[in-house]
Amino acid sequence: MGKERISITLEGGLLKRVDRLVGELADNRSNVVEVLLEEGLMHRMPKSAVVLVGGGKEAIMMQTFEDKTLIEHHVETLASVGVENIFVVGGDIDKLRTYLESKGVKARFLKDNNEGSAGCLRSVKDLVKNTFFIIYGDMVTGADLVDMYQFHTRHEAIATMGLTTTDKPGKFGVLEMKGSKVVGFAEKPERTKSFLVNAGVFVVEPEIIDMIPKGKSSMETAVVPKLIEAGKLYGYTFGGFWKDFGEE
Repeated sequence: MGKERISITLEGGLLKRVDRLVGELADNRSNVVEVLLEEGLMHRMPKSAVVLVGGGKEAIMMQTFEDKTLIEHHVETLASVGVENIFVVGGDIDKLRTYLESKGVKARFLKDNNEGSAGCLRSVKDLVKNTFFIIYGDMVTGADLVDMYQFHTRHEAIATMGLTTTDKPGKFGVLEMKGSKVVGFAEKPERTKSFLVNAGVFVVEPEIIDMIPKGKSSMETAVVPKLIEAGKLYGYTFGGFWKDFGEE
């Protein structure tokens, strides 16, 4: 991405602090400001997240993991990294809402009219204005969300998909990679040479919603191909725990 010239006004004391970093962070004042902005933005975590629990999977959210229900685990994990606006999108969400309210857990609930994992994101179009997380509710990962967000920022991605490995890749979405960039994707292929699969966690920019077609659609079939074509889908590979409770 090319650079653009801008003009900014800084308080004198702050400018002196910037000048002291010339030669340490970068070779001139302008580049020091750029480095400081990049570092600051990289550590500014997304404030919003969408937890997808549609497709009749609401009951799975009440299964327990580490002495907590899955829905509690997701909400608390997101809150622990600074996410403030958590949108739970599902069909029969009344029980989830009542349960979380009884636990004092804060989240906002949005009705999914059976629109698929992509189509239901249209419900947050006017609610998220900056980078946000997408979590598949029936999957639990050990992904470091802070590190994943920083990876996403460094690569200037529109979307970053969390990736893990499994010995049964044919049950999931399988990725073809070129470095960190996703260049191919197959949903539940009969045969594959890759063991890297979609782990059900994304960091995305709000413009991804504009890529969603009308009607029912999934991330994997409607949005991922467009991101790959644009060269803006990256894969964040992590080790450690991952489980798909929907496969049990």
